Amino acid sequence: MPNRTVPPNPDLQQYKRQAKELLKACRDAQPEALVRIRNHHPRLKHAPDLEAERMALKLSDAQLVIAREHALDSWPKFAMHVRSIELAHPSGSSPLAGRFRRFAEAIPIGEIELTAEISTTANGKGLVLCVDAARSSHYARAHAATDELHRAGIGTVLVDLLTEEESTDDLIAERVQFDLPLLSGRVNALRDWIAQQPDLSEFGLGYLGTDTGASAALWAASRPPQVPRAVVSLGGRPDHAGPRLGYLQVPTLFITGSKSPALLEMTRFAYSVIPRETTCDLEMITGASHGLQEEDAFSRGVDLARAWFEQFLVA
Repeated sequence: MPNRTVPPNPDLQQYKRQAKELLKACRDAQPEALVRIRNHHPRLKHAPDLEAERMALKLSDAQLVIAREHALDSWPKFAMHVRSIELAHPSGSSPLAGRFRRFAEAIPIGEIELTAEISTTANGKGLVLCVDAARSSHYARAHAATDELHRAGIGTVLVDLLTEEESTDDLIAERVQFDLPLLSGRVNALRDWIAQQPDLSEFGLGYLGTDTGASAALWAASRPPQVPRAVVSLGGRPDHAGPRLGYLQVPTLFITGSKSPALLEMTRFAYSVIPRETTCDLEMITGASHGLQEEDAFSRGVDLARAWFEQFLVA
């Protein structure tokens, strides 16, 4: 059977939906889906009774099949390939498209790989490592944030701290999502990788974290000597960083909404733990949820983050 080809303007989110549909079709014992599994899954190609194994299939199995149908031997490689095409041919007519070099990179961290979306420009004002560890898709919001930074001439490295398997497996996700030593270690590894790239290491580096990615960024920023020039928690959960907040020595901005009193109080507590000699601020957006789910609130939060990085990233 000939390999499938990726179209000139692919959509990674569509391929993710296709993987979910393939998994459902296999569990429903649809013949065409089972044939695709047998033809392209290396472990199941010679299974004596695929019908008996279909209910044990995972989303990662369906993703692997889609990758191999496109002549790539793993889903991370396939996802990176698709994102590279997307970034090289951005939709719309944004004036940013011509100024920024955009590409995807698989970054090895121990036994895993994380896919980074990297956007840089000549004579940029800095570089921000944007990290998230949320299980829900924040694809559009993440790119709204990076686009605003790009408008200010700031490059970005956008990374989900969870692997595809971790984000789709309930048991693994519950264990990993709040494992701050693990996630902050990944942030540190990403920082080290950036420092080894000649075209990235020349820029002043900042951290932008959302959801529990904010705690991971704050935790990582609290470990000198290799620390960023500034860090922003954008509607995140800084309280998970716990006592590490007391070691922060870099300019830190907390951005939160006013509609969740409990989470607002947690953010205020996190703010109070920061050493007095450290430049720190807390911006509360009135009428917004803690995660800044409202479009206007999120845009306001991104604008505040951009201003913070403009102030502290330039040497």
